[in-house]
Parts: sequence; structure tokens; C-alpha cells
Amino acid sequence: MKIFLLPALLLGIILVSLSYFSATYNWIWNDVFVVLGFVGYTLIISAIAYFLICLLDRRFDDLSK
Repeated sequence: MKIFLLPALLLGIILVSLSYFSATYNWIWNDVFVVLGFVGYTLIISAIAYFLICLLDRRFDDLSK
């Protein structure tokens, strides 16, 4: 599962960047890119949350030994 962490984070950053540029330069399909930007934010938050949960799990395993 950790294999998907970095690509999900990078894909989220790319989608958010596309959403930003579509709003800035008034692209034709701006509504679609706004939705993709929301999906990108969701991917970024999920990847960071999963990373922090794995980090906390590893710390608690070290403390219990």
C-alpha cells in the first residue's frame, strides 16, 4: 500500500495545478478542472494521512518493545 503513496501525492499535485491554471487562464472546460482539483486535494490529504498513520504505527511498535 505504501507503493501508491508517492504516485497518489504527485497525481494530486498535478490535478490541483491543472485546476489552478484552468481558473487563471479561463480554459474552456474550467468546470471539469475544478472537479479534478477537488479530487487532487482529496488525493493529497489521503496520501499525507496514510503516511502519518504509518509513521505513528511504527512509533508505537517501537515503544511497545
